[in-house]
Amino acid sequence: KYRFKSRSENQPLYFSVADIAYQDMLHHKEPQHIVLSGESYSGKSTNARLLIKHLCYLGDGNRGATGRVESSIKAILMMVNAGTPVNNDSTRCVLQYCLTFGKTGKMSGAVFNMYMLEKLRVATTDGTQHNFHIFYYFYDFINQQNQLKEYNLKADRNYRYLRVPPEVLPSKLKYRRDDPEGNVEKYKEFENILRDIDFNHKQLETVRKVLSAILNIGNIRFRQNGKFAEVENTDIVSRIAELLRVDEKKFMWSLTNFIMVKGGIAERRQYTTEEARDARDAVSSTLYSRLVDFIINRINMNMSFPRAVFGDTNAIIIHDMFGFECFNRNGLEQLMINTLNEQMQYHYNQRIFISEMLEMEAEDIDTINLNFYDNKTALDNLLTKPDGLFYIIDDASRSCQDQDLIMDRVSEKHSQFVKKHTATEISVAHYTGRIIYDTRAFTDINRDFVPPEMIETFRSSLDESIMLMFTNQLTKAGNLTMPFEAVQHKDETERKSYALNTLSAGCISQVNNLRTLAANFRFTCLTLLKMLSQNANLGVHFVRCIRADLEYKPRAFHSDVVQQQMKALGVLDTVIARQRGFSSRLPFEEFLRRYQFLAFDFDEPVEMTKDNCRLLFLRLKMEGWSLGKTKVFLRYYNDEFLSRLYELQVKKVIKVQSMMRALLARKRVKGGKVFKLGKKGQEHQDVAACKIQKAFRGFRDRVRLPPLVNEKSGQLNENTADFIRPFAKKWREKSIFQVLLHYRAARFQDFVNLSQQVHIYNQRMVAGLNKCTRAVPFERINMREVNSSQLGPLPVPIKKMPFRLDQIPFYDTQYMVDPANSISRQTFPNQLLMQHMEDDEPWDSPLQRNPSMTSCALTYNAYKKEQACQTNWDRMGESDNIYNQGFFRDPQQLRRNQMQMNMNAYNNAYNSYSTNYNSSNNQNWGVHRSGSRRNSLKGYAAPPPPPPPMPSSNYYRNNPNQQQRNYQQRSSYPSDPVRELQNMARNEGD
Repeated sequence: KYRFKSRSENQPLYFSVADIAYQDMLHHKEPQHIVLSGESYSGKSTNARLLIKHLCYLGDGNRGATGRVESSIKAILMMVNAGTPVNNDSTRCVLQYCLTFGKTGKMSGAVFNMYMLEKLRVATTDGTQHNFHIFYYFYDFINQQNQLKEYNLKADRNYRYLRVPPEVLPSKLKYRRDDPEGNVEKYKEFENILRDIDFNHKQLETVRKVLSAILNIGNIRFRQNGKFAEVENTDIVSRIAELLRVDEKKFMWSLTNFIMVKGGIAERRQYTTEEARDARDAVSSTLYSRLVDFIINRINMNMSFPRAVFGDTNAIIIHDMFGFECFNRNGLEQLMINTLNEQMQYHYNQRIFISEMLEMEAEDIDTINLNFYDNKTALDNLLTKPDGLFYIIDDASRSCQDQDLIMDRVSEKHSQFVKKHTATEISVAHYTGRIIYDTRAFTDINRDFVPPEMIETFRSSLDESIMLMFTNQLTKAGNLTMPFEAVQHKDETERKSYALNTLSAGCISQVNNLRTLAANFRFTCLTLLKMLSQNANLGVHFVRCIRADLEYKPRAFHSDVVQQQMKALGVLDTVIARQRGFSSRLPFEEFLRRYQFLAFDFDEPVEMTKDNCRLLFLRLKMEGWSLGKTKVFLRYYNDEFLSRLYELQVKKVIKVQSMMRALLARKRVKGGKVFKLGKKGQEHQDVAACKIQKAFRGFRDRVRLPPLVNEKSGQLNENTADFIRPFAKKWREKSIFQVLLHYRAARFQDFVNLSQQVHIYNQRMVAGLNKCTRAVPFERINMREVNSSQLGPLPVPIKKMPFRLDQIPFYDTQYMVDPANSISRQTFPNQLLMQHMEDDEPWDSPLQRNPSMTSCALTYNAYKKEQACQTNWDRMGESDNIYNQGFFRDPQQLRRNQMQMNMNAYNNAYNSYSTNYNSSNNQNWGVHRSGSRRNSLKGYAAPPPPPPPMPSSNYYRNNPNQQQRNYQQRSSYPSDPVRELQNMARNEGD
């Protein structure tokens, strides 16, 4: 129904979004992004799975490719999904599904990226927060298979990390924790999926042992021994060491001791009981995070071969992330989740509203005034250095302070977006409303500190996979890197590069360079914004998921809840912007390159000019378009019409090509060419015999000489090594290998000499400037002095820029002279500088524009001391802005805030307002509507609200007084939001 159809042919559904993204990918040859957003339990993950299912249906053709992709996603979701008080199957990370396609549109595989896994959920003490699904699947499966003793587990489910209550309370949601029988089948499916993706038995056994070890770590108890802690149940430590194959003594010592380096001297310190518990929970959380990274990297590695065989020139990336959430007690995890959603909303505003207004202004198109709520100031209060909330949390964590420092710094800011609520709580104004956060555990959670001694213990594990998890470096987002095998591709020139956690992406040591959770979070947000803002032609499709009710009833609908989400997500503002604006904006060259064959002949010369763009529109008899200085501006229906016409023409071309190929094939067959044996035939036979002999010799040698390295045991085969050794020696001696080594050494020596000269010159120049430059206060300079005896001969007056040596950055080049440094570091001396600059990069740097251009965008920041940026709902008379209203979601009771109740009954509130307004100021608004937004808000009253939904009757149309009386009688009835939205959009279009 939705396959290769336009948007207007079907109802707006996620299938249509997937179909449009697939068509745009093939049509524009650009990667397409689909971003799903909404609050928790609004259906984002479900819609993402349905999107992927439809894309697999559209890209089906390569044997087994779509099945491997869908099964891999199932396995990943089992590891990263968990139950919350609001959602029984909530995604607790940011997932990117990068589906790859070949030139013809057939799916070849996928690349999976995971960011910001909520690993603290493993060890949380909140009983309402369930653990990840895989723990319940694993334990119930092992219990059903009677294998508990093999993995050192007990028969009862009394494990601290499972958080199973003594009595299961009745709930409207069905949680995985309460379904042991279903969990058994789920874990069987999980292991079958990993086997299908080429996980061997040894790796599957490692997964089981790590999960069992994490459950046992949660049951380690500590007792007070004087001032310090000691392990109470040492038998569990022995079982954990056996599962992870680590040294038991080192592991026991690392649980209660750590080394602190102070003044260059290493000192042994012991934990208190509370510190030992925190260290134990940090170890289990980190161990699970490394396990998930290991499995996802292994999946990407095993799926790289089919991508290389079938091609991966095209891609569709689906972004599935946490939903906006609010619990009875919100911590640092909820703050990060909601801030990420806040940043995605900012990106949505920039792409939908700001970009369009800026391009229309730059291209001399009649600018329209698009109204929306700009949340940049709220994000500045959260992410800007040095006074942003996350930087304040980092400062408190590094200085070992508690929440008092956070509360004091927040109070000093006097911001309306981040306020002090109580002695230990702060309130943050998000785009959905104001939420209260408890800061008591902010600093401890943010440190995310695992003792280096424990890391070294895991690095000495005899299990190769566990050793790799704690040996390789981490990315700046905190993900594990792994060595990826190089795969020969069909066409390297046309192959796209995808974000993989290879060893080259690792830059953070697991022992030395420790990063906080806030630092990883800021880098993740910046990475997502950069990915979605790579270029202006990048296709980004938004899916706004809306939760229909709070009571978990089938087919339930609460109008006030839906209206509040539609207002927060800017749905109505987007509808108005799409009707009045230009959704597609293409340069002349790109536009003619795509669509010139629709209106011009193949032999007709076409120059990339504005006149030819206008001629194309006239020949196709299109309306609603506009031409700027360098770009073509298209309405949403123009873009759809051109895409459909393009597709029809391409199908006709393919049909003609297939018919011509069939005709030529029939002619060749009817010609009946007979190949006679002769000298030429004898030569063909000789060539065939040589090929057969060559293949047979190769087969015989491969049987005699097995592979050099055994994949299962990892041991070297001596017979094969002895056979290869003389050939390798001869190659080293006689080939160009030695010449290349000498050439590289000579060039390296030349580079060292040049670096030494640069260093000497640099030091001499800085020393001279320091010697002759003095900082003189400006007030001590007499600008009117003309006595030549004091000033000496006056030089020719020249205008100069102010010069201060301390304002010029000085880069020490001493490290360039050191020959001990690696080649890569000397070849790219700015890498360390660039890494430091990335850490200090502003959160909105991917979306920053020229200030001269942004001055025309009159958003909230242009008049922050005045009234906040108004939306269409605000113009209807809402007294309070959305960020001043509390946001609350309680699954046990339906509680609605004041703003939601006002919105539900806004017909009563605005009836008299509309009557009084129509008589006086309606004409003035129409005259000045096209002016600047500041003037429209300051000089004139707000416009009247659109008329309410009415029956389409001629009687009402011809009798406006009767229409008004009827509306007054019906205003007490609850409004239909869908019909109301349609009428409002229709009237705005008129």
